[in-house]
Amino acid sequence: MNDRSSFRFEKAARANRNGDPVTVAQAARRSVGLGPEEPVRDVCRLLEDNGVKLLLLETNQDSFFGLSVGMRDGGPAVVVNTWDRISVERWIFTAAHELGHLLLHPSEYGATPPSFPCRQSMTPTPSPARSSCRKRPLPRNGTRRVDTRC
Repeated sequence: MNDRSSFRFEKAARANRNGDPVTVAQAARRSVGLGPEEPVRDVCRLLEDNGVKLLLLETNQDSFFGLSVGMRDGGPAVVVNTWDRISVERWIFTAAHELGHLLLHPSEYGATPPSFPCRQSMTPTPSPARSSCRKRPLPRNGTRRVDTRC
């Protein structure tokens, strides 16, 4: 993982007073110098350049896509499963989704972790992190298709 000293998204995480994913996504974009409609061309580089440690881990688990580590536990960090049976689009979505958790739920880190690997329902349920990714961190015209499976 890459060490970075400054978590530039921290201000955006603190802006999360009402849990509104759109407001947090807009604050996150401002905090790293992205315009409101500017596309994110390389989400992994964006994370690393702005203080998020990134580990690309190939593990033969189709039920594990990624996880995030909060600041109190040595993060911020994002782990993405890059197993070749998982699509590259899913890797990208997972990195953005885990950033959403870091920004929207910073107080939940350090709680008792779930068993590993997490088994999730095949039916996606609404989550603020997914909503944040879908609603605004990427400009409307910056993507054509976003994989929203979780």
